[in-house]
Amino acid sequence: MPGGNLFMTLACGHNGAPRSFDDEYDGGERPPGYIGYKISTAQVAGKRDLSAYAGSHMLGVNSLLAGSAPIHSFESGPKDFPVIKSRNSLVKKHLDREKWDKLKNIKTKTSGFTIWKAIQVSIHFPNQHCGIYAGDWDSYKDFAEVFDPIIQEYHGIKPSAKHTSDMDASKIFGNVGADVPVHSVRIRVGRSIDGFGLSPGITKEQRKGVEALMIKAFSNLSGDLAGTYYPLAGMDERVRQKLVDDHFL
Repeated sequence: MPGGNLFMTLACGHNGAPRSFDDEYDGGERPPGYIGYKISTAQVAGKRDLSAYAGSHMLGVNSLLAGSAPIHSFESGPKDFPVIKSRNSLVKKHLDREKWDKLKNIKTKTSGFTIWKAIQVSIHFPNQHCGIYAGDWDSYKDFAEVFDPIIQEYHGIKPSAKHTSDMDASKIFGNVGADVPVHSVRIRVGRSIDGFGLSPGITKEQRKGVEALMIKAFSNLSGDLAGTYYPLAGMDERVRQKLVDDHFL
């Protein structure tokens, strides 16, 4: 404390609260909004009492932080490069300030997804490996500078890798023994539908649209594929329990 000065450093957190630079940022990540305060302390011969003096000065500092600190939500991200709590994640490795500045204002056409929304899990939790989710098909293209290297590292593939699809059912061979017959089979398939967001980005209206589309598709099934569609909304409790007992829910 040379010269009788107490140097205090504060930074505005995303929730508007002060935070320690050392706790939140790695070297070289000091944000443009980082604020340093130098507080002079009164000198008393043979005695130094910092608490009252520093406390009185902190009232002004706290007021400044409370009035000017940015409040971010899922819909509205920060302008500056965010704090990524999952420091060992692939997001931390492949998303830097340069990429953030380039991608932060882009919204996907399908569901209005952003790179800020995509990395929420690594913003809030410290234990993520990948730390990113696509909100729609567009996310993989609009934010390719982040998604591509993450996908390639996670799956151990090269940038030149191409997806191949083989729908020839004759190549599928069973290995069920005659002495262990199968009594029932349930197959669950998850697919995305063009024009609708994926789970992290789908809107309420899009969810309704998916349901309406699937109801129409189910009504066209006939023969042994025909069945009954049970909407969850407004479902009778007896029907719900029957579906649970039959292992459909």
